[in-house]
Amino acid sequence: MQLHVSFKGLLAAVVVALYACDDAAAAPTAFPIINGESDNSTIASRAPTPLRIPLTPVNEDLNYIASLSIGNNPRPFNVVMDTGSSDFWVYAEACPQRGTHNGVSPATSPELRVDNRVRWNLRYAEGSFVRGIAAEDIVRLGDAPFSSYVVFGLAGQAAGAITSGIEDGVLGFGLQVSLLWINLQLAAVFMHARQSGSRIGIPNVAEDLARQGFIPAPILGWFLSRALDGGHGGELSLGAPNQAKFDPGSLTPPIPNVDEEHWGVTVTGVKINGMPIPANRDRVALLDTGSTEIRLPFLDANTVNQQLGGLLDAPTRTFYIPCDTDRQVSFTIANQDWVIDPRDLVARRFRRGVWCQSNIQGHQDVAVTLGTAFMKNVYAIMNYATNEIQLARLH
Repeated sequence: MQLHVSFKGLLAAVVVALYACDDAAAAPTAFPIINGESDNSTIASRAPTPLRIPLTPVNEDLNYIASLSIGNNPRPFNVVMDTGSSDFWVYAEACPQRGTHNGVSPATSPELRVDNRVRWNLRYAEGSFVRGIAAEDIVRLGDAPFSSYVVFGLAGQAAGAITSGIEDGVLGFGLQVSLLWINLQLAAVFMHARQSGSRIGIPNVAEDLARQGFIPAPILGWFLSRALDGGHGGELSLGAPNQAKFDPGSLTPPIPNVDEEHWGVTVTGVKINGMPIPANRDRVALLDTGSTEIRLPFLDANTVNQQLGGLLDAPTRTFYIPCDTDRQVSFTIANQDWVIDPRDLVARRFRRGVWCQSNIQGHQDVAVTLGTAFMKNVYAIMNYATNEIQLARLH
């Protein structure tokens, strides 16, 4: 789930947007700076262990949802776990477009603190947008034995497809954008800025939990289950990879991240049933758990889909392939071929007789997006401390 803007951090979106707009929630207009530390001193003093958060596939593996709690709200918040964005936001209860989604309000969050002078506005690539104010409350991830004060976006307005989804918000795991240049501008405005090296802004959840000693390291381990296989066992392992989910012998050496804002690797080849197909050149590929599709430059997507026996719906520039395809597509990364299960190549929810919408589509960008259609077939490790990625084959 990628943003249209290239500068992804939540604060980056608000630094020049400290303007008057509708309040996102009926709450105090400002709150004091607090130290941001959890009171779980006993837990934090123990040797930390990885936190394993269950992930549930929804809408034909379109997104992967995790549950978290905010404040004293007894109802869990279901959020999309998204490596394609860097922001954490949930609906305000007062948001007119909230519908049946869960929302944050002072009634269920007595510790809620907001500053409605700090505004943000996010627009996603498929056209949805959300905007609101910054907030802070006690957040607990899954069944974690600890909770912590966390800064997040409180959405007071939303539009587009995102309002009809199952999610109550998005928790981004992209890279934290350097915000040093806005230090002086936000020091008197932003309520809970924390420092991490030379960075100032909303910290990534993994980095923040590692800093507080709740997990061993700022490392993500992704295993995405498949609804067609029952949808069980998916998880995000925070702090260390879960070796029970992958074949350690297939683990790549650390791959340097090749993108400044996302988790990116270099794709050096594409194969169909083991046979290379022409490609213009090596491509930077972004690993995105918030999107289902694999997106290639349009000419490359056309070549791949032709090899899959597909056709192009010219008016919509959408590719369709046989719903029962048994051909295997693989991407070459770190000198290994990573094969995609043929079932992951088709979007059965968009079916026209024997034809299904292909999960390999074209776009005008030169980069590649490897969404869940790819990521269901690998175990992906992302290390914030070293800015490196590793891939492994699943058991």
